[in-house]
Amino acid sequence: KDRLRLAYLVDTSRHSGRTLRPHKVRLLHESIKNVTNPSCTVAVDTDNSGLGLQDVQVSIDREVKPADADTCCRLCFREPLCKAAVLHKGTCYLKGMCSKGDGKCAEKKLDYRAYRPERRDEDVALVE
Repeated sequence: KDRLRLAYLVDTSRHSGRTLRPHKVRLLHESIKNVTNPSCTVAVDTDNSGLGLQDVQVSIDREVKPADADTCCRLCFREPLCKAAVLHKGTCYLKGMCSKGDGKCAEKKLDYRAYRPERRDEDVALVE
């Protein structure tokens, strides 16, 4: 089943590394592992400079709690275009494609935690 989404695309000619406006994309294929209990690899003191998809407040506390980490992992897992999520001071930042190449957007930064879902292969196509 096809699903339409809005997504920023990689544009290396722009300073931000992404298109100015999101484009309609169609999720063509997605195979998901372990839907009921998603898991993420965690990188402590790590940020991710991938394209920003969405910011979600998961806690009013500035201290990371296990429930916040689980929520952030699940949010990224459920968003087909999310490649990583970053939890910082109670906000979960969902990140998309990396303009530097897959897995190359990790940056060391204190008090940040990056999560990478272990879940799916997917293909997207630009809708004309």
